[in-house]
Amino acid sequence: MLEPLPYPGMFFDAVLATRVIHHTLVGNIKRIVSEIDRVLKNGGYVLLQVPEYEDHERVLREAQSTHRVLEPGTHVPLEDVEEGVPTTASQGKNCWASFQATSQ
Repeated sequence: MLEPLPYPGMFFDAVLATRVIHHTLVGNIKRIVSEIDRVLKNGGYVLLQVPEYEDHERVLREAQSTHRVLEPGTHVPLEDVEEGVPTTASQGKNCWASFQATSQ
């Protein structure tokens, strides 16, 4: 996210993000979360779906020839349908620490 969302603060009752926010670097995820927090009303809901990798580092070790590491926990597939699309695993969930989870 390079620019703020074109909405005033505390505008939305809920924000939906389905399998999209993890496709960037951790710094960008932090900016996105901050912007969601800005436009979300007090007591609002974030409906978030991201993949969970139990052993992300092992997956990367086994796929070294098909993935390139951009930063710790973020990799880019070099082939297949998500070629060139960054994916951030467990480090990304730390960005949501200020939100209260209702279900996991």
